[in-house]
Amino acid sequence: MPVVQNLYQIFKIPASVLVAKNCIWDNYSRAQGYKDGNIVSIGDNIVFQQLRYIHGDMREHHEIFNYIQRLRNSMRRYKKEGKKEEAKILGYRINQVMFVEDIVNVFVDGKKSDFHKFRTKGFEFNGHRYVYLCSGAGQIRRNTATFVREEYHDRLVKTINCGLDEKTSEFVLAKYSAYFALAFSSILWVRTPRCCVIRDFKRNLPKQPVDFICKDAAGKSIIEKREMDVELNCFDGQGLIDPEFAQLWSEDMDLNYTPCSFVARSCFVKGNLATFDFKAYAREHGIKTVRDRWGKEYDVEDIDVILSESQFKTAKYYSSWEEYLGYANAGSIHWGVARYNREVDDEWVLANYQYIQSLTLSKDDIKGLIAPTIDWIRKICSGDELYTLLYCFGPKSGSSDYRQMLGTAQTTMMKAIVKNVDFLKDSYVQGKIYKNIAETINKAKIGKIWVHGNYQFMVSDPLAQCQWALGLDPVGGLKANEIYSKFWSDRLREDPARDTGCLVDACRSPLIDQHEHNPMSVIMNNEEADKWYRFLPSGIIYNCYDTSCARHSDSDLTSRSSIWRHMVKSW
Repeated sequence: MPVVQNLYQIFKIPASVLVAKNCIWDNYSRAQGYKDGNIVSIGDNIVFQQLRYIHGDMREHHEIFNYIQRLRNSMRRYKKEGKKEEAKILGYRINQVMFVEDIVNVFVDGKKSDFHKFRTKGFEFNGHRYVYLCSGAGQIRRNTATFVREEYHDRLVKTINCGLDEKTSEFVLAKYSAYFALAFSSILWVRTPRCCVIRDFKRNLPKQPVDFICKDAAGKSIIEKREMDVELNCFDGQGLIDPEFAQLWSEDMDLNYTPCSFVARSCFVKGNLATFDFKAYAREHGIKTVRDRWGKEYDVEDIDVILSESQFKTAKYYSSWEEYLGYANAGSIHWGVARYNREVDDEWVLANYQYIQSLTLSKDDIKGLIAPTIDWIRKICSGDELYTLLYCFGPKSGSSDYRQMLGTAQTTMMKAIVKNVDFLKDSYVQGKIYKNIAETINKAKIGKIWVHGNYQFMVSDPLAQCQWALGLDPVGGLKANEIYSKFWSDRLREDPARDTGCLVDACRSPLIDQHEHNPMSVIMNNEEADKWYRFLPSGIIYNCYDTSCARHSDSDLTSRSSIWRHMVKSW
């Protein structure tokens, strides 16, 4: 099981109330905040860590985690023993550690002009003045901003800026705010790698068919079919991580498997790291060094992570990686992982209406598309115990080992069913299931149907990136319109009727146009690909010779996930 984060809590207050109080809001208790829904939970992050350092708390995250777990276990024991006062004291102690008073989030719930009334000068809250700190891309979409206690602002900003204090004026304000907000990403802490930052590789694709939006004589927007040269940043937001170091990160996160995709975070560092044995590839080709974007050469064996320039957002403002490291080490800036791939990918997943409404489907196409959902519901309604049980947990696999499901049971009813399948005959349980089935049917009517597919990380050809990093021609292992997927190739091998390969449809939310569907060929029986992609059992590997990534709403490779399913029809 992975490390379970201690979730910290902060106030998240409405701007309308703050403005109504003339930006002075006192005597607002946590108890009232819970009642009003103005307290939110956030995972540990670089900002929280730096605030702990400011307060003299130099404990590492695992020490705090273990400390809180011990307190919670003791509190539960006291409650069972009827020692209410002792339990209350421990609860207060936990709350003191896990509640971050130094940070307050403000969400604009009324007029957007309200934000400007406290953006510059800040506001007073519970006896302290708070000033603006940052707004990440996700926060901006939710009309939310982060504020910090005034006395900690300058020190916090100086540390996280990693020596760029005098250069922040050169940034586009929106980009700087987004880069700075990376320090607020919830992460699982991992050891700091030895990095080499390489230049981005851009490839020009001539005469690509595109839908070009322009205006007609009347000024109305129209779409024209054109052929244009397209420049691709082939590894936008992607780097490589050595398999042995990936194993160490796995141990840091207490996983029982080694992920093949890590969405890494540090100050001004963001992106997906694909597990790839670039050291073995270098040895096989007699290459001993790798050159970074500043011209410095490193011994390949001394590198844990190869970062692309697009992952190191402020690369151009430093004279070397060592300069950045000097500031990061001085401020005790650590690395973390925001997301990683699951050990086993789902077999079935719920599609959404966007994926379906953008297609031109015949009645036969629709019948084929909804057949799995209808079949599933019929089997549940017929009393099939396996399908009913799987339905309670979501149709992830066809496993009939009920006991293995106990660990994923979320409710007492589910746990009871796992322990004794006869509970499925209980009238109360049956009523709950039938109610859920009715809801499933209603959702299916608006496009939420089960399709054979899953969400996986998008990965640009890591073999090509490795070749580029080592100074070789980045030919990669894939051709135009090809993808590599161990998940899909394994399933095709199990189906003798499809031994020649198969088309799958790649989608990414949000999807608003038919052209964002990506029907692509899964390569089969390629020994070279199987050899070098062996550390990537999950993930969809894209080629570097077409616009397939760009067709996903101009997606980069920073933690974007795709849904894949067998084609309903051929275009």
